[in-house]
Amino acid sequence: MPEPNADNVILGLGNIALSDDAIGIKVVRYIVKNYPNLSDLHIIDAGNLSYQLTAVMEQAHNLVVLYAAKLGHSPGTITTVVGSKMDQFLKRAQRNANETALADMFEIAKLAHRLPTNRGLIIIEPKKTSWGNRLSSCVNKAIPQLAETALALMTQWTDAPFQQREPSDIETPTPVST
Repeated sequence: MPEPNADNVILGLGNIALSDDAIGIKVVRYIVKNYPNLSDLHIIDAGNLSYQLTAVMEQAHNLVVLYAAKLGHSPGTITTVVGSKMDQFLKRAQRNANETALADMFEIAKLAHRLPTNRGLIIIEPKKTSWGNRLSSCVNKAIPQLAETALALMTQWTDAPFQQREPSDIETPTPVST
């Protein structure tokens, strides 16, 4: 759990046992392994989101949440929703379990007048969310782009550059079968 006063938080959601649903977790692990300058960021593998994270979200100034959701796009499609558009997005009728918990926590933060000033969702369309511990290849290939998108938002909001390691030192996602 990060420090209670974490200003800049990247939160990865998902279930590691449900194939592509694990993408948020995989991306935050990728960020930790491949980006050396993370001292100003709190990277959280939140798994199946817990209400204990409400306090972290309420105290964050900048928050990025990564996860998989079926939005009707082609598998592997990345959607970014920021600010008040994120608030509206979380009110949609067809939500998965992670979105429902996230929406509830945002409502709690909103009632307390403690929503993060800058907030964004980075969502990938899954190919499969059935039992399995491997990502589909199209989702697996998107890990670096998802990480870059999350860090680009943080850089935009904080003016702190989060530099990737030298290309020879970067751990690429393990190829998987679909």
